[in-house]
Amino acid sequence: MEVKYLSDNGEFKTLEISNLPSSPANGALAVAPETAIPADFSAEEASEKKVWKTDLVSVSGVPEIKEQTCYKRVRIPGDGNMNVPYPCPCTRTGRHWIELKVFYPSDLAGDVIDNIIKCAKEAAIYAAGIIAVGCIAPELLPPAVPTAQALFTDKFKNCLIEETFKLVDYSVSYEHESGDWNC
Repeated sequence: MEVKYLSDNGEFKTLEISNLPSSPANGALAVAPETAIPADFSAEEASEKKVWKTDLVSVSGVPEIKEQTCYKRVRIPGDGNMNVPYPCPCTRTGRHWIELKVFYPSDLAGDVIDNIIKCAKEAAIYAAGIIAVGCIAPELLPPAVPTAQALFTDKFKNCLIEETFKLVDYSVSYEHESGDWNC
């Protein structure tokens, strides 16, 4: 598994986990800088608002397992063939992350937009730095969303002037995606 979080220099760092722990207290953690700079920030058009978004924390390579019934055709004496059910395991990997989106009016002046994004980055880095340590397993990400939202809001609100803060909306959400099942 790989856990990434937004670091103080605006790049993503990776928490490396050795010997997958059965509980967070059993694992050894080490922070290593990411070698390639990811496309971590993006702006998208959304009707009359623009959206700036980034991942605060992500856990990728999460193994998922399920069991389903498979059938094997066997030859039986006298009757011919029969489908015999048996349990077969299926696996896939997934990615879980906490995503921050900041919505701002598209008609704002360039310097105001730059300030909003600067403040959003600073607040995102602050929130990610605090919640990353507790998010070494995917099941710990959804409970971290309210904390991330509160940390981001406090830092973001203090960075912007009140009139600009009233123009901006934001959301912090838990997201998940998985690959195809291999049976």
